[in-house]
Amino acid sequence: MDGQNQIMPVAYAICKSEFTETWSWFLRKLRECIGNLEDLTIIFDRAPSIATSIANIFPHAYHGICGIHLYFNISAKFRSSATMHALFWETCKAYTIKKCDNGMKKIKNCGVDKSMSRFARKMPILMLIEYFHATMQQWSFQKRNVAAETKTTLTPWAETIIQANKNACNNWMVYPISNNRFEVKSSNYKSVIVDFQQRTCTCRRWQIYGLPCGHVIKVLTMNRYEDCSEFALKAYFTETLRKTYEESVNPLPSPSKWEIPDDLMTVKPPIMERRQPGRPRNTGRIPLQGERPIRQECSTCGQFGHTRNDCTGRGSGSGSGGGKNLHKRA
Repeated sequence: MDGQNQIMPVAYAICKSEFTETWSWFLRKLRECIGNLEDLTIIFDRAPSIATSIANIFPHAYHGICGIHLYFNISAKFRSSATMHALFWETCKAYTIKKCDNGMKKIKNCGVDKSMSRFARKMPILMLIEYFHATMQQWSFQKRNVAAETKTTLTPWAETIIQANKNACNNWMVYPISNNRFEVKSSNYKSVIVDFQQRTCTCRRWQIYGLPCGHVIKVLTMNRYEDCSEFALKAYFTETLRKTYEESVNPLPSPSKWEIPDDLMTVKPPIMERRQPGRPRNTGRIPLQGERPIRQECSTCGQFGHTRNDCTGRGSGSGSGGGKNLHKRA
């Protein structure tokens, strides 16, 4: 995720299926690029192959559950509704274990980068790769322009979050404990402790989001400290966003200019180890008595024996069928 709370693509891989061997290969390649980070968090579903691969390749990484996948699973078991949808995402944003458990109980009593590629995944592999490449090129250009036009210290998304936190803490009270620790009481008289030396707040929003929560902002406002950017993670700085997208995604040159390594492996067609889902087509069906074969009619030229996908006279408009098709298109 970048400073605008958007997904930043790092790598793509095309595999014949999702199982432990392919996920392990992908994560090994990812580790070669980013290294073995200490605070790495991988968000995905609860597939056993992914969990096993993460435990083997990134043993110190935290494996979080994707909220979208989890919501779809809950919707499949319980009937989805607007109330359950609101309860679920409120539970996902809980900052304590107690609030999360209470939210899950309410959901039971109430009784979700795939959207981009769901249509493109049916393309041939070369077209699929080109689709991803063109999309990444467009995204990189747009995000680079947004970063260049931003004048604030923090990204627009981070500024929106901080402004919302400012508006929520107008009637709160602050009671100093020491030079670095303060007690903040909200309008419902709930008390939290803000510690600037440890950079923590007992509401846990500051630690989890990396942006000053309303309690921190209220203490800063009381001390006439208006700039909150110093207490945000560097990932939310506009300068960091500019560096993230400073490199362009260039179009591929012609195949004659490709640099082919000497040790390049010859990729053979995949062996389908598992039967494809769905009922197989029955190509040996015996026709019924009196049944006549269906003649294929081209919707472009009006001739029989082929379809518009195989038509060689497309766009010529010859024949009554072509004229009829052009009239329908008009």
